[in-house]
Amino acid sequence: MEEEPYGVVLSTNPCKEVLVERHRGYDIIWCEGIEDEKSFYYAIPEGTYGIGKAVAIGDTVVDVRWAIDEIFGKQEKNE
Repeated sequence: MEEEPYGVVLSTNPCKEVLVERHRGYDIIWCEGIEDEKSFYYAIPEGTYGIGKAVAIGDTVVDVRWAIDEIFGKQEKNE
C-alpha cells in the first residue's frame, strides 16, 4: 500500500487531498486514488482549489516540481 504524504488535509470527498508543499507559487497536492485508481500529485496556483485548475499532474512530487520549473523556464525565456 502506498504511504500517505505528510501535510494539511484539504478534503476527503471524493478523494483525500493533502497539501504537500508550495513551489514557485503553486500548491502541490497529493490525491489518494479512489477504488482501483492510482494516487497522484497535481499543482494548482497557490490559493486556488480543485484539480480543474491543475497546471501539472504527475506520479511523484518531483515530477510535478519539474513540470512547474519547466513552465517558469518558458516564461523567463519569453520575457
